[in-house]
Order: sequence, then structure tokens, then C-alpha cells
Amino acid sequence: MLRLRLEGLTLEEIGERMAVQPESVHGVISRALRSMVKEPGEELLALELARCDALLAAAMGVVNAFHPVLHGGIVVRAAVEDESGQLVRDPGAGDVMTVPLEDKAPKLAAINTALRVMERRAKLLGLDRPTKVSATDPTGEIAQPAVVFYIPENGRD
Repeated sequence: MLRLRLEGLTLEEIGERMAVQPESVHGVISRALRSMVKEPGEELLALELARCDALLAAAMGVVNAFHPVLHGGIVVRAAVEDESGQLVRDPGAGDVMTVPLEDKAPKLAAINTALRVMERRAKLLGLDRPTKVSATDPTGEIAQPAVVFYIPENGRD
């Protein structure tokens, strides 16, 4: 049930698949998360981190897979050349040897997705340090004094 919840299914959808009431699904998932962590806030964090892990694994699967270039539903191939630039031929048939060309777009999109998942995971874990900000002049070298507000005497308390 926890795996289905990690995949984004609602408690009702999981209940329908498992033929149990949504309240039972909630109880099972809560107990599973409690066995992994102690506090309710940490339950949600554990769930979100598990989702990030699943998404990252899926994105890395796409990164590591080969995606051929297709044109009209047919794999585009390129001729193989030797070191001197001559076409390599199949010794048996004499045909020019070819290799499928790789489409980089799915890989680049998956890398972008993986980076976004990693950023989210780092944010959840508090791994990104805050940036120190200080008031300086336009050159960024000379520190400026703190802003002081002047409130004139207006006779009010």
C-alpha cells in the first residue's frame, strides 16, 4: 500500500485496488511510516523523500537508456567509418555497416528532471545553506550602516 501511495494514488484508489476501506489504508500506511520514523512531521518527510528517490531512479533510468533517433517511425542509422574516414563494410555481405543514431533530447530532459528532484530533496533535508546578505555600497565592498527611521515628535503617545 505504501508503494501505491508513493506512486501518487489516493487512499480511496488504493482501497479500491486492495478491496479495503480508505481508513484501513490510512492505518496501514501510517503504521508503516511510523516504523520508519518517530514523529508525524517526520512521516511526511519520509514519504516525500521516498517519492523523490522513486522519481530520481526513474529519471536516471531514462538517462542511462539508449534512445534512437526516429524519422517517420524508422530508426535513423549512420554509416561506420574507420580511422582514415573510409566506410566500414561487413566482411560477409559487403554491405556498409551502420549504427543507430542516439537522440539526446530524452536524456537531457531526464537530466533536468533529475536535477530538479535532487534540488527538492536537498531542500527537504535542509542541505542548502542560506546565503549571507549584508548591506554594502554599489561596489559590494564598503558596508553601509543600518537603516534608521526618523519619527518626528507629533504629540502622540
